[in-house]
Amino acid sequence: MRLKRFFFLSALLAAFLMTPLFHAAAASQSDFHELLQRSMSSGAAPSEVLTGQAVSGLLSYPLSDSTSALTLCELCSLMRTYLHENTLILPRLSDETLSLPWDTPHRAELEYCYQGGILGELPTQQSAYSTLSLGQGCLILTNLLSHAQAPDHQMPTSSLRSNASASIDTLDQALMMGHSNVVGFYLTVQSPLSYAARDGLSTYDYLLCSDLIIPGGRYGSALDALKFSQYKTVYIMLGTNDCTWSYAGLEDYRQQLSEIIELVQAYQKNAKLCIIGISPIGFDELNVKEMFRQDVIRAYNQTQKSLSRKYGFAYLDIFNFLANEDGYNRPEITRDDALHYTAEGYELLLKEIYTHPVV
Repeated sequence: MRLKRFFFLSALLAAFLMTPLFHAAAASQSDFHELLQRSMSSGAAPSEVLTGQAVSGLLSYPLSDSTSALTLCELCSLMRTYLHENTLILPRLSDETLSLPWDTPHRAELEYCYQGGILGELPTQQSAYSTLSLGQGCLILTNLLSHAQAPDHQMPTSSLRSNASASIDTLDQALMMGHSNVVGFYLTVQSPLSYAARDGLSTYDYLLCSDLIIPGGRYGSALDALKFSQYKTVYIMLGTNDCTWSYAGLEDYRQQLSEIIELVQAYQKNAKLCIIGISPIGFDELNVKEMFRQDVIRAYNQTQKSLSRKYGFAYLDIFNFLANEDGYNRPEITRDDALHYTAEGYELLLKEIYTHPVV
C-alpha cells in the first residue's frame, strides 16, 4: 500500500512540475495532503481529466455533477461560485489585468483568481481554454483553500478632515455624478452643485447611460457632463445598485468604477476628485434584502477606499454619519423605502459633504 501511494504521489508531483503555469509555493501542506487523500480514495489517476464532478468531490461541496473536462477558465468560474456561496474572498495581490478580449467567457473569474494569487503565471488565451488534469486541479484548488478568507467587515473611514466653519460655497464649480441619491440632492436642496445623475444606475449602467440629468438643463452622457465645463471638484456617488450582485460583483465593480475615474481624470485634469461611500440601507435586519447586507456594503466601500488610494484622491465615508448604532438608516431622516432620504436628510448629508472640503 505504501509503495502504491509513493508511485501515486510521484506521478502527481511530476504532473505539477510539467505545468509551469501553476505552482504551489503558497499552498498549505495540510490542504494539499487532504486533497491528495480525497483524490486517491476516488481511485482516479492524476493524469485523468479534471471534471466538475471531481472539483465538487475535492472541495466536498456540491458545485457540479458534470463529467466533461474542465478548462482553466471554467474551473475559475466554479471556484468563484464556491467563494461566493461560502462568503469568502481572495485577497487582491496584483492589479495586473489579462490581455484577453472583454467578451472572453469567464474572463472576470479568470482575472479574479489570477489577481488573488492562485494561478501562478499570467494566463494566456491558450492556457485559459486548455483542459486540466486532475493533478493540475488539485494544485490550483489547494492554492484556493490556502488563500481564501472571510471578508474584512471594517467600514473604511474618510480621508477628509472635518471643517465645521466651511460653507456651502466649497461646492462652487463642483460636479456630482451618481445614482438616485444624487437625484435626491438635485430635487430637494439648493446648492452650487452641478449634476450628472439618474435613478437606478449601477456603475455599468452609468457608463452606458445617455439620458443623465446634466448641466445646462439637458440630458446626456457622463462624457457630455465632463466636457460641458472645467470643474474644481468632481464627486462620484455610485455603488448602491452594484451591491445587488453581492460579493460576486466586486471585481466587476472595481473595474467599472476605475473606468469612470479614468474618464474623469482624462477630461478634468485639474479637478480634485472624491468618492462618496455607500450609505446605509434598511431600518433593521428584517427589511434588508440579502444583497444589501452590511458586510456587502462594507466590502464595496472598502473597494472604493482602495481605489482612492491607488489613484490618489479623496474618500468620504457617509455610512457612519447616517447610520444608527445598529448600522441602519434613521427613520426620522429616511423615506419609507428605507433607502432614500427626506429633504431634511439630504440637507444633513449635503452639509456633511461641504464641511469635509476636498483639498
